[in-house]
Amino acid sequence: MGVSTVTTALIITAVLMILIASLIILLLNSAVDIIFAVQKKIDAVKESDLTAIAITNGTIYNSTYLGINVTIIFGDFIPKLTDCDVIVWYIDNTTGTKNTHILMYGQLPGWDVRRIIVGSSEFYVNEHNFLLPGEVAELNVYLPSDASLNYPITVVFATSKGASAAYNLG
Repeated sequence: MGVSTVTTALIITAVLMILIASLIILLLNSAVDIIFAVQKKIDAVKESDLTAIAITNGTIYNSTYLGINVTIIFGDFIPKLTDCDVIVWYIDNTTGTKNTHILMYGQLPGWDVRRIIVGSSEFYVNEHNFLLPGEVAELNVYLPSDASLNYPITVVFATSKGASAAYNLG
């Protein structure tokens, strides 16, 4: 193999490496563009700062188990119900003390979504984990201790963007 053959092979290798590097840079730029486009779409579907919600109904099933219905009365949708908080205030039936608790989704004590009503259809949260205007989310609320049924029980539902609604039961 002569010097010119080795030189030619090195030049071809260098050109191929430059082409491969250019292709990799092009692919990475495309991937970054796609990531930014997806993030922009995600940001566009986030809950509006102007969303107003209401608790339209509440039921005391027993001293530790409540039900509430949440709906949007104005604004955009709530993108992820399970990221919301339920706050309860009540008088403990045993000690007579005032209790305030922030309850977490999927925990006991805590809260969960019984169903979401969309017109005449019903969905479970694993099928429909968002709330659009006109839809109703029926929530189960499990208290950490027995509430006195001689006093109101206050329930607050709060979204991750700060929209909230309160309801007095009893």
